[in-house]
Amino acid sequence: MRLRGTFDAVAVGIGTILADDPALTIRPHSPRQPVRVIFDSRGRIPDGARVLDGKARTVIFTAKEFEGDVKGAEIVRCGYGRVDLGQAVSLLPRMGVKSMLVEGGGGLIFGFLSAKLVDSMTVYTSPVIIGGSGAPSIADGAGFHDARSFSRFRLESVRRLGPGFLATYRRGGTGRP
Repeated sequence: MRLRGTFDAVAVGIGTILADDPALTIRPHSPRQPVRVIFDSRGRIPDGARVLDGKARTVIFTAKEFEGDVKGAEIVRCGYGRVDLGQAVSLLPRMGVKSMLVEGGGGLIFGFLSAKLVDSMTVYTSPVIIGGSGAPSIADGAGFHDARSFSRFRLESVRRLGPGFLATYRRGGTGRP
């Protein structure tokens, strides 16, 4: 994925690891791989997960209660009960990470939006409609119920990509929902 190669790190939540077992590397193999960042409050990552294959540096953020180690990854504990996303992001520059692509899942993206940790979003829209109340959402979670808490962005660019399109948004939009 070309987009991954423009960031120092690529991040997903544990739900994505458990559901999809992604490698989170640049293909075809590149000598410069982004740091793979996993948010896993309880340390549920399986031993055989592809992100533990040694092909790129892997950092797992867990809550402080997790006391284990994970072979093939660095463990960073921050937050009680859940990973403190703000604290985790503040630690990334010390790890050489100045930019990070948060690929998913929806719960992690909602957490980043809620904490106002998103500078820009790039969203691919496919011509395939999944639908249904259980269908994946770009930002799963409790939702924003107060207009003051809405995440507002402004459209920066749109381009056709295959059968769909890629839209890039920057924080700071003022439009009404």
